[in-house]
Amino acid sequence: MNKLLLIAKKEWKDIFRSKTFVYMLILLILLTIISLTISYLVFNNQVTEYHNSLEVLKQIGKVPDSPPPTLHPLNLLRRVVDYIEIIGAILRIILGYISISKERNTKALKLLLTRPVTKKDVAYGKIIGNALFILSLMLIIGIIIFLATFFIGG
Repeated sequence: MNKLLLIAKKEWKDIFRSKTFVYMLILLILLTIISLTISYLVFNNQVTEYHNSLEVLKQIGKVPDSPPPTLHPLNLLRRVVDYIEIIGAILRIILGYISISKERNTKALKLLLTRPVTKKDVAYGKIIGNALFILSLMLIIGIIIFLATFFIGG
């Protein structure tokens, strides 16, 4: 188990040193913020249209029968979930490919396998390291989403 954790820790550090994944994180954060902002602006537009329609109905002497639009914070997250699914799938593929190919190209994989470590340990260690990275990425995005919906939704 200790071997797995050492390999996972190395993989974790390699991922955070890589600029590719920093760019993916920034892209995902930007898409989340843009998606939440667009959803909020669409809701504000619906509220404005409702109030304009209400004024028109009052001017012609009719009573409005529809309730005002209500903000449901989870509706703000519809596009965000799509972005997370798409970019998450791409990220998992890239993570898996780069983690093994980098070790192979630098001949570190051959050196690693001369130690008392099996191929299974290497594979599981890399999977754990990549899973921890994706988990931390989702945690960061989750915090941003929570804060945004808290401030938008009240």
